Amino acid sequence: MGHSRNIVIILGFVQTLSLLLPELVEACPSCFGNPNDAAVQGMNMAIISLLGITGTVLLGFAIFFLHLRRRARSLQERFTSMMN
Repeated sequence: MGHSRNIVIILGFVQTLSLLLPELVEACPSCFGNPNDAAVQGMNMAIISLLGITGTVLLGFAIFFLHLRRRARSLQERFTSMMN
């Protein structure tokens, strides 16, 4: 209980600080700058690439677990038919 209270206090302090000093939470010049700048376009492509890789890995996990589920059902059906 005390640990979660400390986290709430710290988050409240950070939120108050960000409201009082907004220059601390503003975007960096490359993120806030010209959207047609080469650095910004490169960063956007990097983000899209990383999202694509992450999505592909997550899709692989989903397919693998669906395969395991289908295989478990098949084995369960075989086992129940053998027992009857």
